[in-house]
Amino acid sequence: EQLLNFTEQLSEMQRDLKEKIALYLPELRGNTSVEESVLFNVFKQLDSSPFYQRKLESWLKEKEKEIALMTTWIKYLTKDRSLDILIKSSSLDEVIGDSRYDYIFCLSFRFIEENDPQLTDMQNYLHNKNSFNSSTSGKKHTTWFGNRHNMTKFHENVQQFKEFAEANNVENTKIKFIVNEEDPVNDTKTIDLILYDDGSEQSGFIIPSKPDAPYAISVTDNNITLAWVDAASGTEEVQNYKVMYQKHHDKTLVGKNQNEEEEQWAEEYTNASHNKIIILNLSPSTTFVFKVQSITAIGLSAISAYSKPIETLAKKV
Repeated sequence: EQLLNFTEQLSEMQRDLKEKIALYLPELRGNTSVEESVLFNVFKQLDSSPFYQRKLESWLKEKEKEIALMTTWIKYLTKDRSLDILIKSSSLDEVIGDSRYDYIFCLSFRFIEENDPQLTDMQNYLHNKNSFNSSTSGKKHTTWFGNRHNMTKFHENVQQFKEFAEANNVENTKIKFIVNEEDPVNDTKTIDLILYDDGSEQSGFIIPSKPDAPYAISVTDNNITLAWVDAASGTEEVQNYKVMYQKHHDKTLVGKNQNEEEEQWAEEYTNASHNKIIILNLSPSTTFVFKVQSITAIGLSAISAYSKPIETLAKKV
């Protein structure tokens, strides 16, 4: 929409410029001094306007970068086609009102201003010169993607959103994951993570944190006692933990994505939010790998990294 607006205003300026030059043509013929001063003034005005070539090129480059970044993020989120994430550019009202879901979790891109300064300057220059301020128009412009700290935070939000969606893709049907685009709030360009509970936005929601990889604190021939660290930094209280394990094979690499695995994982659950569990009835002299995730009222946290391979002891004769 902004690019279309940009193109339309550029075409309008081109028409105005042609009309202005055509108006001066009778004076320009055979009068060199008039020709030079008239053309000089016309192009001098253009150079101090929002239609100055460098300003136009700078704006276009910024939009190209914005589009490239958002396209990269969308591709990252939709690469796994089994992941149920809705990409929606229009209003969320329709989805928020869907009674099938208790929660709507939204990744909201807030980069595109409704009243883009460059487009507003172009509009004012063409139709309302009294509102056009050349000194304001010429101010140094800082892009949102030029801030490394912000970009790091944006990447983290996109990654956390995807991990949370992956963790709840099958088992949790009461939450819907959506990516949309909204206007910046107070001119702050950002990527927001927003939870809607029964249609109402929940202020300050933080995704359940991903636990660290579990580790063994005690091993026998038929059981392993595991523990793990969880910052529990999310706003939702941890109810308990789900611990998953399977036999370790050469093909099972620590840190490998869960979707690439074929063997079924066995599951055990902790009592309350204890970050320790004893896995019983294991085969002796057998190596296992473990992973863990927290359970909250809203959904499951992202799954931890794999534990190091842990081998039960040989059975005593």
